[in-house]
Amino acid sequence: MIGLRTQICSYLENACNSAISDDISSFSQQLLILEANDGSGLIVIFPLPTSFVYNEANYYKIYDVLSVAAWPEYTLPRSNTMRIVSVDGRSLSTARGFFYPWKKGHSERLKGTVDQIVQHFDLTQGIPLMSNLMIPSKLNSIIIAGNTGSGKSLATQAICEFLVHTSNVSLIYVDPKKSAGARWARGKPEVKLVIPEKGERLEEYLIRVTALLAREVKKIFNKQNDLFLKSTKVDADAGEIEQPKTWIILEELEALEAFGTKRELDDLFHQILLISLLGREAYTNILLSLQVPRNDILPIPIRSQMLCRIQLGRIDKSTTTYLFPNLDHMVMPYSGPGVGICDINATGVQPIAMPTITY
Repeated sequence: MIGLRTQICSYLENACNSAISDDISSFSQQLLILEANDGSGLIVIFPLPTSFVYNEANYYKIYDVLSVAAWPEYTLPRSNTMRIVSVDGRSLSTARGFFYPWKKGHSERLKGTVDQIVQHFDLTQGIPLMSNLMIPSKLNSIIIAGNTGSGKSLATQAICEFLVHTSNVSLIYVDPKKSAGARWARGKPEVKLVIPEKGERLEEYLIRVTALLAREVKKIFNKQNDLFLKSTKVDADAGEIEQPKTWIILEELEALEAFGTKRELDDLFHQILLISLLGREAYTNILLSLQVPRNDILPIPIRSQMLCRIQLGRIDKSTTTYLFPNLDHMVMPYSGPGVGICDINATGVQPIAMPTITY
């Protein structure tokens, strides 16, 4: 990677020199910050030899300073792991440094009617979350977690609104509580609403939902077989055989699981795992909504497959430990309902304020 001295580099060096903690302050005057020549991020170099250690603790200490100092002109997602890059054209003593990805500007909450919001986006490219933030269309799994009152249900509805306004997309909406999500989905021709029938026990409903998911898994295998027979490409998807995208929305997963036996829950989890593992090429996608994705609520193999992770409401170690296990704190520049953090396809954790849709 090639590093360049740009106007902001000196400012950020001064910010780090003033703010970094005492245990690395003796190295601060050696600090060198460069901007990647492709604009993708910052390179922070401490010349070697030195007693300074390029380790995870120091990486995140410097991140805490840079993320605030650069905002709002730049947004620095919090990388999930320490990143070190080689720097071209420099002597061996300065030929490597910490790398902090960033993007120009900052994201703002989307507000307005659905029509007002979607006119600014190409929905075939992805699902808009904020003014400068989208879930790419190729991502096939989303999880939204948050305590009661966090705005989780409204966030789910906002995503679904954008999906039903996307061409060639259908939804299967599972809501065991018949709550806001079910009322939103009711009467929409693009949405198949799956709710408990009058007099139906929740255990019977769970079995019915599992059978529905099993049918979707069977469709996945059929699409994969058609792709194998008809496509000449190595990297192919169901768009080549003119198949629509299907999104399966599982609202309030805890309520769905509440009255199932272990065997019934294992069957449910098995189908969810198959969809999250196999659905991408077949255009079969899944969104899970729940309060706390604990291991007893959501098995680790399923959770690990979720490519877009959103945590709303209270953000602390107790709430983030399952979706963001390495996160101990986060600067939050937003306020109001539907505020939290997200990580899209392991690109880094960043604050989010979910869309506010008016009707």
